Amino acid sequence: MPDMHLETFAKKEEQWVNSRGGDQSIRLDENKDGYCVTVVVEKKRYIYDTIGKLISIMDRNHNRTWLRYVNSTLMEIAFASGQVLTFSYKDDKLSGIKDMGECYRAGRIRSEPF
Repeated sequence: MPDMHLETFAKKEEQWVNSRGGDQSIRLDENKDGYCVTVVVEKKRYIYDTIGKLISIMDRNHNRTWLRYVNSTLMEIAFASGQVLTFSYKDDKLSGIKDMGECYRAGRIRSEPF
């Protein structure tokens, strides 16, 4: 979660139930492509693939932030504004972050997944 707290869910009768007494303020839904965590009050959705990697975040206005991985390594984050951050690694450690803001200024806005 954005505030770094941990939410846990248990699957009961084909539905995921929040371990905080079934609280519905944060919901977990499963589909064939993975999982969606919805923070109801913020109308924000966190989309995960079938193995649990965060692949996109969608806000109340349906603006999406996309995360692209190579294997399990985060390589790029593309924001709805067109801003793109790329990550480089050396010896399996993060060695650089490049702001590809010029992609937005050049008019190459990515609105679809990678």
